[in-house]
Amino acid sequence: MSTKAQAAKDKGNTAFKNGDFPSAIGHYSQAILEDPKDWTFPSELELLRYLKLGKNEDAEKDCTAVLALNASNVKALFRRAQARKELGKLVEAQKDLEQATSLDPSNESVKTEMIAVKDLLMEEIYFGRGTST
Repeated sequence: MSTKAQAAKDKGNTAFKNGDFPSAIGHYSQAILEDPKDWTFPSELELLRYLKLGKNEDAEKDCTAVLALNASNVKALFRRAQARKELGKLVEAQKDLEQATSLDPSNESVKTEMIAVKDLLMEEIYFGRGTST
């Protein structure tokens, strides 16, 4: 990790801790520009966008970027599944969770999310709710 990338990440972490999420996004984005091969930067962005700002489309893209750099990242698969669930992409969410389960079979959060996604898929099938792709 370059010195500039680390400095941008540190500023992003500070802004995040202070609740200044727009500034944190800017700093994490700068860190990605400084070191595009470090998967931790888009991981920070997707967490921030999904958990704090509800920007599920951006979170999905950020998780996909993390997975392009680190395909076995269970956290990115889990978070992408959460974002996809919120976007109504239930089949894709289920696939992410299945992959996460194969990588980390004991992960309780993944198991719980898998149940929630399967329940939504069943509702969609039986009651015509949702817009799964």
